[in-house]
Amino acid sequence: MEPLGAGDPQWIGGYRLLGRLGAGGMGRVYLGRTPGGRTVAVKLVRSELADDPNFRARFRQEVEAARRVGEAAGPGRVWTAPVLDADTEGASPWVATGYVPGPSLDAAVRGSGALPDASVRALGIGLADALIAVHGVGLIHRDLKPSNVLLALDGPRLIDFGIARAMDTSRALTRSGFVVGSPGYMSPEQGEAGEGAYGPVGPAADVFALGGVLAFAATGTGPFGESVSAAVLLYRVIHEEPRLDAVADGDLRALIARCLAKQPAERPTPAEVREALGGAPAGRDPGMDSGTGAGTGSGTGPAMDAGWLPAPLVAAIGRRASELLDVESLNAEPVAGFGPPPVMPAPTPTPTPTPSRAPTPTPTDVVPDATVTPSPARAARSRSMLLSGVGLAVVAVGALVYGLTATHGGSPSGLGGGAGATGTPTQGTLPTTPPTTPPPTSPSSPLPTTPPSPPSPGPSSPNAIPAAFLGSWTGTITTQDGLQSETENVVLRPSAIGSENGTMANIGDAGLGVTVVCDGAWTLRTASADRITVEGRLIASYPTGLCTNTGEEALTLNSDGTLTLSITDPLSGNPSGRLHRVSPGG
Repeated sequence: MEPLGAGDPQWIGGYRLLGRLGAGGMGRVYLGRTPGGRTVAVKLVRSELADDPNFRARFRQEVEAARRVGEAAGPGRVWTAPVLDADTEGASPWVATGYVPGPSLDAAVRGSGALPDASVRALGIGLADALIAVHGVGLIHRDLKPSNVLLALDGPRLIDFGIARAMDTSRALTRSGFVVGSPGYMSPEQGEAGEGAYGPVGPAADVFALGGVLAFAATGTGPFGESVSAAVLLYRVIHEEPRLDAVADGDLRALIARCLAKQPAERPTPAEVREALGGAPAGRDPGMDSGTGAGTGSGTGPAMDAGWLPAPLVAAIGRRASELLDVESLNAEPVAGFGPPPVMPAPTPTPTPTPSRAPTPTPTDVVPDATVTPSPARAARSRSMLLSGVGLAVVAVGALVYGLTATHGGSPSGLGGGAGATGTPTQGTLPTTPPTTPPPTSPSSPLPTTPPSPPSPGPSSPNAIPAAFLGSWTGTITTQDGLQSETENVVLRPSAIGSENGTMANIGDAGLGVTVVCDGAWTLRTASADRITVEGRLIASYPTGLCTNTGEEALTLNSDGTLTLSITDPLSGNPSGRLHRVSPGG
């Protein structure tokens, strides 16, 4: 991310801009924050494009397409970035979407190499779910490629509906002979502009692109080659077979080959792709318990829940998410911006749900008043206290993804989890002019000007934690009823029995435009060769009243080298889950 320049606005609508994420053919993309503290990506259209009525019609349809996909998701999870707000009619059109603090598949593979087979399968399940949602509302994405897939800790996100078309208006907005898509990943029918032997462009075109994306993820190269001209790639797509010899997994290779069939009718549907990759049949929650009817609602099953990305990517995503906490605009004073956002209905009160058994409802149109952007001065950022008490109302209403880390020894780990953008977008009444006071000093959520005092070290004594526990860990923990889950990153360092030399911070995106931060400390209570227990103590809560102590927490060493984290706290749902080692420590 780059700092804002002299020509950049500091506000777009009601969103304060923190920096520039990038620029492309459509315009500039900024990192911003809502008045409630949620991190968003704001895309500002180039002025010359805004003056083009044809482009404005396409941009208007992009926003509507993404909204329709998000609305169709209901309370379940769909792997797309939600549209939160937009102005498609102003002099400078813009759209705000949920920010995903993760790299694109293209950047991740080119930087770290091909993904392991299990990650490729999980990726395919998530993208198949996204296509099911896209096609279910009568849309075709048309440009599924590695750079349009973002990798979040809890699953992939399909982005950029800029060239998605409603099927019933595709001929009106896609000129005859105009090729829409990216060479190497577009289907043969797209390469012939829908006018050749392969017939018109339909949903099967996205399945062809999905096959290409999975081949890239598994091998590091596209199925029709790299570093050649667009014309050569198009020729190969239309006339040659894909190059899949480097896909080691035979079943995966066969599925990718089916997706890349030249004839659209010979390709599987997204639902068939999902099932072939090990996901539950479309329409059935894979977390469903046949005896109780309780499901996770994740739509992914164990492949995503077990920690779907390799450790280096998890660490990189965690660092990126952690860095967001300290990002502030270089110029805090409100200056010129673009267009006020639409005025939404006023918030309506929502009763506090019962956390343990109530199903997760669709988020209500509420933007909480509390602003909880952490102060840049806070030094420690580590293992969290789960939200409980009042915070359970937040957990039950929104899609909640935590970034959690732990340190022992009082120093920050530098590894933080990312809160991905999931769930139904939040709307509420936003200010038509920028606030005169920066959000971090909002009276509804005061933040200290100095960091909270760290825990004092315990008496000097030998380290009691076995070496097998030390280091960085990551995984997913889920409440006992299976209704809520969170991504957990933990760093364990040497500690003595009875000493309070660990610090923690919980950073949660509740899906309602509010971020909750809980600062606390760990005290090591017991330690044996295969199990340690700790007790948490709350230091500070932002906003106040949303965090409490979690009680006893236990880490058990498993025979395969993983750890099982179990938290005894009925108010938080007694969550537990398996952690996988990212890197050793000592």
